[in-house]
Amino acid sequence: IRDMEQPDGKTFSNRREHLLTLHLARYLFDQGVSVIYRLKAGQHEMDMVDPEAHHPLVLEVKVYTDEGSRQDIIQGISQLHAYLNNISATKDVMDGFYVVYRFGGPLYELPEKIPTNRFTLHTILIDMGKSQESGRKQPKPVLISSDEILRQVEQPETEKPTSVSQEPELSGKGK
Repeated sequence: IRDMEQPDGKTFSNRREHLLTLHLARYLFDQGVSVIYRLKAGQHEMDMVDPEAHHPLVLEVKVYTDEGSRQDIIQGISQLHAYLNNISATKDVMDGFYVVYRFGGPLYELPEKIPTNRFTLHTILIDMGKSQESGRKQPKPVLISSDEILRQVEQPETEKPTSVSQEPELSGKGK
């Protein structure tokens, strides 16, 4: 975890998502699941995918640190849906997994499962916020509904809002 902080101990590190994604890939490998890291397929770059499985495992990872990340989190689910659409042209894919690491800011509560017409998107939130933000001092959850997420998924790519966050880019560049 210390490798993810800047020398001042407070600043967001652009490497944080990269390091956490690699750590998750190592964990999956230790559990017998071999994934490819940052697989490029056309215009997409998936964080992790096991394309050789009968039902491919597709994972998208995001990291957030402040209240300006809500739209980025929702857009990440839309990215995962686009990856599943891409893979489904050649593979029988049914599920996608969205792993979100929280280092600060609101505790965004996502639906555990988001069913679409063809896929089920599973969300996992890993709260890595500082211990001063736990217990009674923990921020109240901010709900993000399935309806809000599906509205983003249904929008054509040209209509999707862009993030106005002032923090460094939330996720894998160029997705």
